Amino acid sequence: MYTRGAMNQEEFGLVTKGFKTKDNGGFATLPEGSQLTVYVSHTGANLSISKVEGYKSDGPLLVLRTAKKETFHVRLEDVYAVSAEGGAVGGLPARKPVGFGT
Repeated sequence: MYTRGAMNQEEFGLVTKGFKTKDNGGFATLPEGSQLTVYVSHTGANLSISKVEGYKSDGPLLVLRTAKKETFHVRLEDVYAVSAEGGAVGGLPARKPVGFGT
């Protein structure tokens, strides 16, 4: 069944193809200082899951692990957008807060 605005496995693969991830216990983990925000919507309810450091597909589900060590299981077909921050994409360095690091 196709739901308008839904993401499928192929589309999610295209979105995440450029991420510089490493395999860590079955999770694709992002470089230190990099994070994702995954946007989910189901029957009018919207949820943004931020500070995602690792993810994996489990059939029709997407399993997300956050910096707070929270784990979310969402239906991939309910994901409509993913944003990346830091060095996850394009060779950009991870953002460092002012006054920290060099």
